Amino acid sequence: MKNRSLKLCIRIIISFFLLSLISENCRSQIYQWNPLQKLTSGYTDRNPGFGTKQENYASLFTWEFLVFERHSDTVSNICVLKMGTDGPVDSVIYLTNGNVINLNPSISYNSDFFSTVINNSLVLWETNRNGRWDIYASYYETATGWQTPFAVDTSESDKHSARSVYINSTNFGVVYERDNNIIFKILDAANHTVSYDTNLTSVGNSVCGNPFITYSPNPRFYVSYEKEKPDGKREIEVRKSTLQPNWTAPDTVAYAGDNINNGMVGYFGSPVNIFISDRLGNYNIYGTAIDVFEAQKPVVIDTAFQNFDFESYLFPIITDGGFFNYANAYIRKSDSIKIIFSDYINQNDMEAVSDSSYNISLTMNRGMQIGNFDALVWVVFNKDSSGFTNLYGKSIRIIILDINKVSSEIPVTFKLYQNYPNPFNPVTKIKFDIPGSARNSGQNVKLIIFDALGREVEKLFDSQLNPGTYEVTWNAGKYSSGIYFYTLVSEKFSVTKKLILVK
Repeated sequence: MKNRSLKLCIRIIISFFLLSLISENCRSQIYQWNPLQKLTSGYTDRNPGFGTKQENYASLFTWEFLVFERHSDTVSNICVLKMGTDGPVDSVIYLTNGNVINLNPSISYNSDFFSTVINNSLVLWETNRNGRWDIYASYYETATGWQTPFAVDTSESDKHSARSVYINSTNFGVVYERDNNIIFKILDAANHTVSYDTNLTSVGNSVCGNPFITYSPNPRFYVSYEKEKPDGKREIEVRKSTLQPNWTAPDTVAYAGDNINNGMVGYFGSPVNIFISDRLGNYNIYGTAIDVFEAQKPVVIDTAFQNFDFESYLFPIITDGGFFNYANAYIRKSDSIKIIFSDYINQNDMEAVSDSSYNISLTMNRGMQIGNFDALVWVVFNKDSSGFTNLYGKSIRIIILDINKVSSEIPVTFKLYQNYPNPFNPVTKIKFDIPGSARNSGQNVKLIIFDALGREVEKLFDSQLNPGTYEVTWNAGKYSSGIYFYTLVSEKFSVTKKLILVK
């Protein structure tokens, strides 16, 4: 009991510390959502999806894949579009091109430390090409592009809601629904072979469906899914496994009311499972931090509307009031459907997309590099326009590295200060001085984090800085406890100090 109380106290202290950082920075540094942009035209395009959220946020991509359905009469195809910071950067690629229906695509791609380019990717979808709903896939690698589609499961039963997560360059964890059960596989997508296959819900006869999956480099899989209760409503359960695999017994994520699984986002090395529940009468949005004590909190509570499909960028911060994120989007339904956009805790934009008879879905990407220290976050959704259903998007620029010039005085020497707080969990600040003179209007400066073995784990920046005193905030939420070192390097100066991460 004492350990639980101590952990809870530490978590509360961390939460208030992080919120204080947010309140200090967002007044001057937050960007506005960019104007609505039309991404496709002349077709009926629906059900967009960016890559599965994973625990690695070590780097930002220069572009990301967006997958979606393209409908024509009684046929639908699965398409991929390369998205950059300004919008589409290439033509639409058809992964399928036949006289059948292909639905519900999902995509995952590499999540390696410091990788800025997508080297490997997997798209899954449902197809009725064999007279039932089967799961097919297409694999991408840089040298050869998208491969010919191949079958993942063509057994006699209908299969639905396939989703995947990246493990390494060829292997992906895959989950989907079959015969009211949740199937998990480890798929070698390059060679079309399965090294592991299990039924996660084989015990009992409850109806289960709508699975989501994420994977952290601990390593550990997390799979959540809906399970029918005796009253016909749905609860949400989660199972965890090491890479071997070695599955835990099911844990309950949400029980009261009727619950819809909405997928997972990251939180300091442990995911938060977002779910939609009618426990207050209408559908609202909640989250359960899976590995954190007493961490089920509201995300969106608005009893005047039905609220669905929450997406967020980077980790949620848990406080007694709920979850707070860098950027959020969700669907609000009444007699019409609107996309609500927000940052941190403030709603600051809205987009009407259709009346309530249409099926609208949205997706949010994992972050594209823009500038030296910022991420470009896209929210993409289908919207009705002139007889077609096209894809539209809004984007926002997020400062993910807090580097601030904290003094107007010009230092006369280089100096690297001790980080504070130290020890820390998981956020700390690092301050340093860059000197100036009549012949020196700026210098190229690097700030690098190393582990205890001297291996580089993160480069906080490598950029030209004018003379001044700077302060950088480092979030080490994805790293394990231990001793680390931070080094400030310029052309004529290098100094290293020690910092301690305690979780």
